[in-house]
Amino acid sequence: MSTVRPLITALCGSLIVILSACSEQPALSPGVPDPVPAPRPPVLADDEYESDEVVMHLAVGASIDSINARYGTTTLDAIVAAGFYRLGLPEGLSVEEMVQSTYNDLEVLSCQPNFRMQDPEARQSSLAFDDGIDDVNILRDQNALGQVRALIGHLAGGGSGVLVAVIDTGMDMDHPFLASRVAAGAHDFVEGDDFPDEVPNCIDDDGDGRIDEALGHGTHAAGLIVAVAPQCRLLPIRVLDTDGVGTAYNLARAIRYAAEHGATVINLSLGMLEEADIVRDAQGYARSLGAICAASVGNEGLEGVIHFPASESSCISVLAVDASDVKAPFSNFDSSVSVAAPGVGVYSTYWDGGYATWSGTSMATAIVSGALAVLRGRFPQLAPDDVREAVRHRGVDISAQNPTIADEMGRGRLDLGRLLGIDPSGQPPFEPNREPIDWR
Repeated sequence: MSTVRPLITALCGSLIVILSACSEQPALSPGVPDPVPAPRPPVLADDEYESDEVVMHLAVGASIDSINARYGTTTLDAIVAAGFYRLGLPEGLSVEEMVQSTYNDLEVLSCQPNFRMQDPEARQSSLAFDDGIDDVNILRDQNALGQVRALIGHLAGGGSGVLVAVIDTGMDMDHPFLASRVAAGAHDFVEGDDFPDEVPNCIDDDGDGRIDEALGHGTHAAGLIVAVAPQCRLLPIRVLDTDGVGTAYNLARAIRYAAEHGATVINLSLGMLEEADIVRDAQGYARSLGAICAASVGNEGLEGVIHFPASESSCISVLAVDASDVKAPFSNFDSSVSVAAPGVGVYSTYWDGGYATWSGTSMATAIVSGALAVLRGRFPQLAPDDVREAVRHRGVDISAQNPTIADEMGRGRLDLGRLLGIDPSGQPPFEPNREPIDWR
């Protein structure tokens, strides 16, 4: 095992918190007595958006120069083809004032804060458990993969020919389990370069008292995707810093970038508390290019609360269950959820060539993204809507395990055999020339 990881861990102090290997829910931060965090207030807190900029969507024919002259704003960046602009505010003008001042401007379709997002585990203070035992066989043989019958997906092509974008904290692109599967085109929208590697900065960027708590998150998601779809290719795209925080604007850029570079599956193990028009537009654009997004519902353990973009109807939303198919205590849930997948004590790749155990809806989402890669490789002609309907209608019924919330557990737990149209018992030989199923 590399000596770099323990060395940097020591330097960063509280970089990695050792959790109980038997714990069935993410660890809590010191001083938080309630195992299920309270709902966030509906009014935005100061740390839920960038304080000195907005994201503006202009009407066709509107001039950004005239907009800047009118409001005293400055263009920081733009997605010109979509009409979205990230604008810096003049000194003394608040985000709220800027948003309100554009309500009656016919040249402005929308003006929103540049919302911040997080991976669900960073928001909930769930940290990875790294015991220093790095064994790829534990990853391959773990219960979570058997629970979704990942081996059937391996026999069905393993996602061959499918590019999966991992939009997250970046990825350890030299990891022995992942390096050979990294496609050209990786990008870092945080640093603005083409090297989205995961490296700790030993700084508490978000001021929550923890340092680099999201380090390894993207690598962990990538390992689970490959464990389910070993023949797929990965496109790492970094939008979150090592504390797991990013912005809606960068997420939208990343989603568009992924689709334009050929990704047909986009893993979004992240979310935000508000709906961002620019992200919704990016998802629609990706869908028009044939890509499907899978996103995590969040880790607050709340009923009826689904993080955005998982709440978007065109997205596959994922909640987490344990090894007994019981909803994980931390997982949000709602009748609109698409599918459930294992997300408790899941073992996967980690930064600096290592492996670690993590719990959260992010892990469940990555497993689903791997299944999507298998499905898309097996039936490449399926449109994104057909893929979404396949996932929603071919899961294992787990209502008996969750009797009090049976209607809010999505359409069932992911099962590769059912998803691919194979007999639920998994016993019949695989049919390599099987025609696509009419999911509806």
